[in-house]
Amino acid sequence: MNKAVSKRYAKAIFSYWLDKLSANALKDASTHLEQAVQIIETKAEISALWLSSGFTKDEKLKFVDVLKKKNMPDEICSVLSFLVLKKRTEILSDLIVDIKELYYKHTKTLVVTVTSSNILTSVDIEEIKKSVQSLKVTDGLNCEYKFEVKPNILGGIVVRMGQFVYDYSTRATFNQLRRKIENLNPRELVP
Repeated sequence: MNKAVSKRYAKAIFSYWLDKLSANALKDASTHLEQAVQIIETKAEISALWLSSGFTKDEKLKFVDVLKKKNMPDEICSVLSFLVLKKRTEILSDLIVDIKELYYKHTKTLVVTVTSSNILTSVDIEEIKKSVQSLKVTDGLNCEYKFEVKPNILGGIVVRMGQFVYDYSTRATFNQLRRKIENLNPRELVP
């Protein structure tokens, strides 16, 4: 139910933003909304205020006013106030995901997440970007790259593009080898 509500609200908010904001302001609004969620989710007392039905609408609106005084843009404070007034504060995280999805679709942007075991050099990053851009799946799309380091992949890289995952990590290679060994018939091992 919440996901359906989130999608409906996201469409309405995004449509409103399309009418009112420039392309740069649209991207900024999406980013600022993510920042608002990080503020809410990373501080337990704020998260409790935002999500709990034990706090009144006025208490939640005061929090939005505090964000406004700390230079949170009006379009973000309006969204937060709207959620408070509609008693839908719990959908904020889903709402951001849905708005980002609409933004990427509108701007024809493909998010490419590259995970490596170590920090990549600028040469490596450029090679990866060239390789991704050469794929047919990226034709006509703007690529937005996110690079992250996760030592647990042991080596190599994992590239995520939308729903596609290209796993060239050492960990994946070890797992494939392990599965092959587990599926061996012991009689095949004897010459």
